[in-house]
Amino acid sequence: FDKRTRNKIRKAENAGLEIIKDKNRNLTDFYNFVKKKDKKPNKKQQNMPVLDKELLDQLYRELKAYNNDLIINGQSSYGNPFVYQDAAVDLSAYGIYDGLIGYISIPSIDTNLPIYLGANNYNMAKGAAHMNRTSMPIGGKSTNCAIAAHRGMINQTMFDNIVYMNEGDDVFIVNYWGRMHYRVRETRIINPSQTNSFLIEKGEDLVTLLTCHPYGSNAQRFLVICERVD
Repeated sequence: FDKRTRNKIRKAENAGLEIIKDKNRNLTDFYNFVKKKDKKPNKKQQNMPVLDKELLDQLYRELKAYNNDLIINGQSSYGNPFVYQDAAVDLSAYGIYDGLIGYISIPSIDTNLPIYLGANNYNMAKGAAHMNRTSMPIGGKSTNCAIAAHRGMINQTMFDNIVYMNEGDDVFIVNYWGRMHYRVRETRIINPSQTNSFLIEKGEDLVTLLTCHPYGSNAQRFLVICERVD
């Protein structure tokens, strides 16, 4: 990207992060704002609805407990494509009715997507999706959060360009509690049955991005494995 485009991306991210610093603000509004790139929030967006702090604290504890259970008891039912489609946690119990758990930003390929719980057709038509039986996108030691998105959708780029990502590229995950910075460790092409790439690695804080490969086919999967920076 040229310098002007990079500056717009940086400006949008910085503006968006100023909004998300209030962890009680609605992440859907945050995402809709960031999509506008370099536009400033209007008065309505500055007074976005807030989520209940106590409920968010309870939700964080449930997500943390989910991740700990994966560490202690293993990733049972892992590799079952039907299990991936289910939301691991019912967010509506916490006042979040759209299933949105976070947001992913990849500056090097100008990709900004919402992250929904459950890699089903409905969620993946709207953005990226967390794959059940992998770690929740809240970070922490001994976690590996798998996030999937389509390639080749009409009028939507989704994860079309992750094949152009390189070692060292930055990846940012924003959730209701803040921002996490990851960096690409490696890319990999696997067969659909090779699910070990999504397993937790002891002591590591990882995010694994995946999409179908090659373009227009689902014969393989293209993975981008990222490790936590801060």
